[in-house]
Amino acid sequence: MGWEELPTILLEEIFSLLPIRYRYYCSQVCQSWYRTFHSPFIWQTFIFDGNIFTRRKFNLFRGYERILNSYRVQLYLPRKSQYLKQLIIKPIPEYHNMCDFLNILTTFFHYYGSDNYPFPHLEEFSFTFYVLVSIDDDTNNQGNIVNAYYQHPNAFIRGKKRYYGTGGIILQTLRRFISSLHCLKRFHLNNLLLESDSDIGACLNELLENSSETLEYLEILNYSSHIVPLYIVGLFSNLYSISISSHSLNDDVLLLFANHLIHLHKLNIIQDELTIPCHYSDTVWTEIDIILQENRREWYIRMITKGKCKNEPFWPNNPAQVRAIIYDTSLIKLVQTSIYTCMEQYSKTLEIYVSNKRKL
Repeated sequence: MGWEELPTILLEEIFSLLPIRYRYYCSQVCQSWYRTFHSPFIWQTFIFDGNIFTRRKFNLFRGYERILNSYRVQLYLPRKSQYLKQLIIKPIPEYHNMCDFLNILTTFFHYYGSDNYPFPHLEEFSFTFYVLVSIDDDTNNQGNIVNAYYQHPNAFIRGKKRYYGTGGIILQTLRRFISSLHCLKRFHLNNLLLESDSDIGACLNELLENSSETLEYLEILNYSSHIVPLYIVGLFSNLYSISISSHSLNDDVLLLFANHLIHLHKLNIIQDELTIPCHYSDTVWTEIDIILQENRREWYIRMITKGKCKNEPFWPNNPAQVRAIIYDTSLIKLVQTSIYTCMEQYSKTLEIYVSNKRKL
């Protein structure tokens, strides 16, 4: 069997893993590959990583940099947007490209209007902000990069590190785009690190307006740079799974989940380098357990520590239904006291206890 005779389903899987440029090159090989190139399946996922639809251009002050080619984006959208199911925006240090891309998408939405929604099959949107980090005693030019993007940086300090979150024009651009999305089922919003109280609720208010009854999975990590309970999460009535940072929860938010989110089954409490460890009262888990038993429901709680986090999380007390404890980091060394604590607290519920010692 030659390459041109491979089954279509196999070709579609291969094509879906390729960048758009190489998909086009492959489409020139034979008629079978050309037909695969136009298959709706391979266009279901779009990942904007800062390289796609960009070209190199010399800047007198910063040297060579990548600039978004708006013409290419405008050619792509009318042809393939109808097949899109998953839109992912990865952390991009070139904020101007990210904003330009979001503005083009927003304009594309507004051009067609709500009556002729251009993304009829879009179910999932994922956005992770690129957090700039500077070190006080660092001699490199990271501070100059930060100042180039921010006149008034939205930053918070931990030790010698200074982290710069989003806000201003970037946040406004993202809010306009999210307000154009309808009927999403899965939504990821990570590392915004909002500082101003006036920005709290940004993006989630827009999501609530258009996807409150359809959203099933919500991931919101490091939404703010300080402890802010996100009550608005409890208004998405159809949620089945939530992944959230520990400092976005408190006793009242957890009780709101138990009372209002009747479909909620999976609760992932996640801690990483940017998360503020938080402790919840002992009585709240007892109240939650009573509510769940009365309604014949149960939660699958996972405590996840990942990334460059060096701190142990605060363990919820029994009867919290903790089913899994996961260390997805190599910076925390497991000790006997931690293991004994888990055995004592969650002897009846714990199913998974794992440490991934991968290098970061």
